[in-house]
Amino acid sequence: MSASLEIEATTAEGEVLPRIAVGHGEQPEVLLYRAGWQARWIDAVAEGQTVVLRYQVSTVQPPVPYRRIAAYALVIEEINGQECVLLTSFTNDKDTWGLPGGGVDPGEAPLEGVVREVWEESGQHISEIDPITTTSDHWVGSSPAGRFEDYNAVRLLYLARCAEPIEPVIHDVGGSTDQAQWVPIAEALSRRLVPFTRKLIEGWQRR
Repeated sequence: MSASLEIEATTAEGEVLPRIAVGHGEQPEVLLYRAGWQARWIDAVAEGQTVVLRYQVSTVQPPVPYRRIAAYALVIEEINGQECVLLTSFTNDKDTWGLPGGGVDPGEAPLEGVVREVWEESGQHISEIDPITTTSDHWVGSSPAGRFEDYNAVRLLYLARCAEPIEPVIHDVGGSTDQAQWVPIAEALSRRLVPFTRKLIEGWQRR
């Protein structure tokens, strides 16, 4: 039997509100927002087959609209006789891997942004850059800085080549990238990947 999810919210005055059931695919902070509350996650506890997500809540304030446009590159090259993909892991989640890339700076063209981001995160110079697709996510909730946001993430995804692949080196020291590696395709798919990264690599493998 799979576990169910419930929200337990406590006001600043210490009042515990009636619990809210969380359905499949629903976002707890959005449910609380729709109920008139701004939420700050505290922790989660297990009660039998129920996982209780505990939040501190206050009267809702309108979320701050925020849109982030980012560009990422699927970089494939043959290295030591194996077809490899360039992957990066995250400073705040070192076991999860994704594609090199990141936010496009104000006034920067997306192609310029993806070239810059790949170099900053891996030291590779890419070329033959072609658009593949776009993805987006939307959610309402607290940002890492604690700001209540209506957040829209837009990702521009490109296929790129690297004429002279080198041992990866991270130039953006102290940023969001923990590691960068050239990884054989089969090994890459055995790792914990960001969903859109897995989808792109699987699509490449099936071509």
